[in-house]
Amino acid sequence: MSRSAATGIEALEQRAEAANAVIDIISRHGRQFFYSPVYDRASRFDIDRHCQIWYVDHHTGMKVYPLILGADWPGFTHGRVAKELIHSLARYIATGLKVPYSLFEKDWGYGKDMATVQQAVLKTIAIKTGNMTDEQPAEEATA
Repeated sequence: MSRSAATGIEALEQRAEAANAVIDIISRHGRQFFYSPVYDRASRFDIDRHCQIWYVDHHTGMKVYPLILGADWPGFTHGRVAKELIHSLARYIATGLKVPYSLFEKDWGYGKDMATVQQAVLKTIAIKTGNMTDEQPAEEATA
């Protein structure tokens, strides 16, 4: 394996780790989206040996391919807003494109915990705010 390929894989794994940290934050606060008390597990992103990105649902345990937003996602147990968030996190993992902050602006029924989630997410992952160009990769945006 070439050095540049290893660097690409490492970057993918680092972004997946950050995206999983976001899911963990969300699953430990408020209504605990992406967490199943029945199975005592949170959803997560996995990267297979072919560098394919998968979302593993907390309730069904099924792997879902999250990079095609309009497609049916068998095994995904949340609604449209959560699907958009997971899709954006998967795009971040795959490309480094920032996740829109607008996905975190709503309350989600989290009450006071939403502010905690918002602050933690801003510290954890590259977020695209309204004053940044739309498709700016995270690595370039911080330079």
